[in-house]
Amino acid sequence: MERDRLYPVRMAGCAFVALAFGGLVCWITYLIIGLLIKSVIALVIVVMALLAVIIRRFWGAEDLAAHEAGHAVALHCLGDYKIRSVKVKKLEGVIYFDRPSCPTVEEITDFEYEVKICLAGQEAVRVIHGRREVAVGGRDDRFDARRFVRRMMTQSGGRFSWLRSRKLMRELRRETFEFLQREKERLTALSTILRDQHGLNGVSVHEILGRE
Repeated sequence: MERDRLYPVRMAGCAFVALAFGGLVCWITYLIIGLLIKSVIALVIVVMALLAVIIRRFWGAEDLAAHEAGHAVALHCLGDYKIRSVKVKKLEGVIYFDRPSCPTVEEITDFEYEVKICLAGQEAVRVIHGRREVAVGGRDDRFDARRFVRRMMTQSGGRFSWLRSRKLMRELRRETFEFLQREKERLTALSTILRDQHGLNGVSVHEILGRE
């Protein structure tokens, strides 16, 4: 029987074609799986964003009104602050006020009041609605509160401690919550008016809160 001299060459060619085809299939499968994973991730992100918009659409306005009302009550009751105006529009709330006794932040010495004023927005939502706020406006307040706690700990030459700062923050947050609970009637009234009217001038705010 005559031996086929080209048999090894044909077999090598078939093996090469098979490997090339297998590699192509693996590459295409990798691309498809990668696209599917990316599509799923993108879909999850879109769904979460839509849920966030829906949640903030239905609950955000109430939370913003309660948030700004909390700041206003704290400013009215805790120190020598003059509220100029409070605005609650769509998904944004802001309060303008003056510090007659210390015009600039650098001149502040009573940091405890400042921390409580920063925390009053979030705690007001807990007092009025019994839950954490769904609006995201509290992030700047938390940052400012931590900054004031740091200055509060170091103003007399003491050293900053992360554990001590967390403990102090918890204590001030608890005191702020208890203070707003005592002022819940005025807090709720102001929150309702802010939600319905989307803003008030400072004179009206102080009149609602009963400045003597």
